Amino acid sequence: MKAVRSRIFAFLMLGVIITLNTGMGFVEHTCLMSGKKSLSAHSQKSCCSKKSTQAVIPAGAATVKADNCCEVNTHYIQVDFVSIQEKLSKVFSSFCFFVAEKLVNVFNLLIEKSETACSYTNSSPPVAGRTLLTKHCTLVV
Repeated sequence: MKAVRSRIFAFLMLGVIITLNTGMGFVEHTCLMSGKKSLSAHSQKSCCSKKSTQAVIPAGAATVKADNCCEVNTHYIQVDFVSIQEKLSKVFSSFCFFVAEKLVNVFNLLIEKSETACSYTNSSPPVAGRTLLTKHCTLVV
């Protein structure tokens, strides 16, 4: 089952890559009678209803030509990868600079702490005896 899912996913990704690299054509059908619009990847033959019976027209009668009831517009869409790549590279570079700046700030804080710890110059002997007990409030008289 896992192999089937991975193959289906691979074919879908292949379709997406081919579609994005080559572009895709769309056909917009507009019915002028009802005002409905539909968008599809293939062209339809007609959006108007077919007449079931034809009227018999005498030979000498004047004929009225019907207007087109459908309008078809074709649009070709292709993704512009250059502008997307430029925007993505700007975002990625600003993110990298932000992370690098924060790392430098953390490193500087660590260096300052170690410098203050190493520069401690109190050479007096350690506290002991009565002074130590009074410092910790444990002197019992």
